[in-house]
Amino acid sequence: MQSADVSQHARPGGLRSLGGAVLSTTAGDLLGRAAALLTTLLVARALTPGDFGAFVGLLAVAMFAAGVWDLGYSSLSIREVAAGRASIADAIAGLLRSRIRVAPAWLAIIAGGTLILASSTGGGISLVTFVGFACASAFAATSLAPLALLRANLDFRSASLAQASGRWLTAALVAVGASGLGGSLNLESVGLMAAAGEWLTLAVAWYFLQRRQGRSSDARHAGANLSLRAAAPFAANGLLSIAYNRLDVIVVAALTSAADVAAYAPASRIQDVLYLVPSVVGVVTFPIIARTWAKPGGADTASVLVAQFIGAGLAIAVPVAVIGSIFAPQAIRLVLGPEYLDAVTTTRILIWFLPLAVIQSPLLAALGATGHAGDTTRIFAMTFAVAMCMHLLLDPIGGAAGAATASLSRDIAAVPITIAYAARAGLIRWPGGTRPRAQDVVRGAR
Repeated sequence: MQSADVSQHARPGGLRSLGGAVLSTTAGDLLGRAAALLTTLLVARALTPGDFGAFVGLLAVAMFAAGVWDLGYSSLSIREVAAGRASIADAIAGLLRSRIRVAPAWLAIIAGGTLILASSTGGGISLVTFVGFACASAFAATSLAPLALLRANLDFRSASLAQASGRWLTAALVAVGASGLGGSLNLESVGLMAAAGEWLTLAVAWYFLQRRQGRSSDARHAGANLSLRAAAPFAANGLLSIAYNRLDVIVVAALTSAADVAAYAPASRIQDVLYLVPSVVGVVTFPIIARTWAKPGGADTASVLVAQFIGAGLAIAVPVAVIGSIFAPQAIRLVLGPEYLDAVTTTRILIWFLPLAVIQSPLLAALGATGHAGDTTRIFAMTFAVAMCMHLLLDPIGGAAGAATASLSRDIAAVPITIAYAARAGLIRWPGGTRPRAQDVVRGAR
């Protein structure tokens, strides 16, 4: 299959190479994370410890509720639109239907979580605070759809810009409030600032999406599957991922001592930061494979592209893991301080998740993009079970090091399981003839 055939439906005037797609996504993610970190530090300094705890809790509830309200629909729309089975108009219509049906669950989570936090903090949470974080959640949930549709059309740059702009608006507003120029910073104002940032993300993403719609034919298609049932595997994957990535420290705390938790937690947060690499690989892989798979000869082409994505990810991940393991003491002392040196061993163990994760990430994205999303849910469920069993076995006897090994076991188990499912789906094989390049898929048609 010639590269011209692969790229004939790519976005006109779009990114010129795979490197551009990865760079745009990585830069947007880094900018967004930097803004979120700045916001957290400023809020922590401006609020009392009690109010800061309420802020962290309310923000977590808001974002979890946003994910539940989306219920995997954004990932589904990427697959259907990228494959050419649905138009942007189809996806937006499906979005409205799904949001109406899931709205009661979203409201129950927002209200229930706020009540629990109000009860635990003892100080109560005002109506203005509730409205601010509820709006932030609603805007975040709604923005997931246009962001997904931009990526479905391989417009990674616009999606990254929209996300970063919203987070930096919140950071800027918080900075003004913390300086005293915009009045005092309190929980109510922080909630409204978070809502403003999420609104900007939605507005910018919608603006870019409208520009894209205006440049292309968007007639409604037949054969699209944009139901909540079809989105269920994506929703389950998201919830399982959130459960493990947020509950691991709680599991370790329940099974070990406070000293072990203190040695494990920094390594777990370092792992969160390094997830940027497999996350970017997966975000870029998903729409490209969905688009490729829908074309004649797409299975052969997709298998080659997946191998190239894995190779590119390993080229980054292996050196990072080696260097991070060697220089872990110096890095931890410099960034966190000498009091965190007990986390060196756990960091050296857990950092080796990275090469394993970049093998899984394109395979999982490709499975979801080619109609095998149910297989990805089975993989998530099995590896989640493996990790929990290993924590129960290793944490009590190995302490922090045992907990890190248990967490790493999830990725060790996930690689062969994911490869087996991908091979069964035809995503791991080298076809004969011309081998397409991944950057040719991203390059816009001229």
